[in-house]
Amino acid sequence: MTEYLKVTDHPTLFRDPKTKAIMVIDQNARQNYINQRTLALNAVKGNEELKQEVDNLKNEISDIKSMLNQILNKFESYK
Repeated sequence: MTEYLKVTDHPTLFRDPKTKAIMVIDQNARQNYINQRTLALNAVKGNEELKQEVDNLKNEISDIKSMLNQILNKFESYK
């Protein structure tokens, strides 16, 4: 059986001396990492969606302002 070496400053990580691979022995720590990563990725995705929605709203407001200005200009030309 292979003896694994502890990775300095990472209590849940071990190195296989033959393959030099780093492994997670503590499955709870691994699952916690996966959960935290998923939450972070979802937060980034949510922020990107909100940014896109705000940009769309800004464009729509700009279009509405432009149309209102056109209406005002036509109204003033009839005076």
